[in-house]
Amino acid sequence: MNYWKILAALILVLVAVWAVCLFWNRTRGHSQTVALAGSAAWPMFRADCGNTGFAAVRGPDSAVLLWRSDELSNYPASGDVSPVIDSDGTLYCSCTEGLYAIRPDGSIAWQFKFPGKLLQGHDRGGVYSPAIGSDGTVLVATRTFVSDFPWPQRCGGRLYAFSPQGRRLWTYRKGAPLTSPLIDQEGRICLLTSGGSYGVTDLTVLSPSGRLVRKLAMPETESWGLSAIALKQHADNTRVYCASDRAVHMLEFPHSGEEATVLSQALGTHSWVPGVAIGVEPDVVYVLMNDGTLYQLDADSLAVNWRRQLDGNARANPALTGDALYVITKPQVNGASAGASGFWEHTPHILHRVTHTGEVVWSVSIPCEVPTAPAVDRGGRVYVTGFTADTPGSKWSSHVYCVLPDGQVAWHVRVPSSPCSPSSPVLGKGGTIYFYSDRVYAVGRAVP
Repeated sequence: MNYWKILAALILVLVAVWAVCLFWNRTRGHSQTVALAGSAAWPMFRADCGNTGFAAVRGPDSAVLLWRSDELSNYPASGDVSPVIDSDGTLYCSCTEGLYAIRPDGSIAWQFKFPGKLLQGHDRGGVYSPAIGSDGTVLVATRTFVSDFPWPQRCGGRLYAFSPQGRRLWTYRKGAPLTSPLIDQEGRICLLTSGGSYGVTDLTVLSPSGRLVRKLAMPETESWGLSAIALKQHADNTRVYCASDRAVHMLEFPHSGEEATVLSQALGTHSWVPGVAIGVEPDVVYVLMNDGTLYQLDADSLAVNWRRQLDGNARANPALTGDALYVITKPQVNGASAGASGFWEHTPHILHRVTHTGEVVWSVSIPCEVPTAPAVDRGGRVYVTGFTADTPGSKWSSHVYCVLPDGQVAWHVRVPSSPCSPSSPVLGKGGTIYFYSDRVYAVGRAVP
């Protein structure tokens, strides 16, 4: 009799264990959470939620190529993406082929291949810079859409979350991402997504476990929609700043769950917006337009403090320190961008140092194509990546320039590369500079 009781009890225990395991397996995609970005060296695109492109490290006085990784993808990266770096030195790079984890020595730790192809034939698509939570969770957004118009009714995309070991934790599938994800101090995930029709954009806010918290409609635009976002968190609310071709918007939502408010400021007629950045002292917002117009706005009222027209067109975010902004433009010749008549007519770009009062202190020529955003270290040294190529069939070269606070070029490193535009540079611990195109490259102090 006791034998049958013991057997029944064992069966009940096994059934209970099986039920628990089944429940965990079905819900584990939302049981994993993303903590706030913490000790990672460069945890998200442009280093932080304010898009400053600043790292509190000191770069090298001189530099060499330290290593290059194995090939990542046959599809080129673009200047509006960059690697991100975890606290242990692991780099994460998003390509049109997939997400790669790169060890500090340049070897590939793991990769995840995105389903299907983000770029096929004449179809257009996109992949964005990853972001890292303080627990090491890696987020990456992808976007796919077909060439049939009207755009973007046929948009699609996903936001993936991975463990540091490469296990997929969860996937968010509603809405086509338009920006890299930002992670606030509570681990909430913010990004812009397509609202499903031309010029309609939503601010999507997810919990650390990937569940939808808010979806807030942004003001409609007359063109491609909103594509630049920055975030600043206060004690009782979070402010998200984003810009279109004709206006900048501040969306403020209380942490208590009350209704969000939207404030807008018209900026005139411009082209698309490469970047939005948030200053700390003073408390301001910077908006950079593609035509080279740079605005400083009051962070509370969005009133325009000043406007500066820079020479040439801007294609990527500025970098921001306590002393100045650094902006890269492509000069114009006879009203058109230099080299516009042919892609291979490479023209020197210009790196500008602009004070917080709008004064251009200096402008230095960078002798290559620079479709990327600069990075700046704690000493005020600015790092720029670009590329050169003679003809479509020739060898390409990627370049890294270091410019001192006085505008002098401190050093330059050239590396042969495949026909791919490099990503924007990032700074890791020890001052090593990383970027990628077909491979990941590490540039830094020569090892004795």
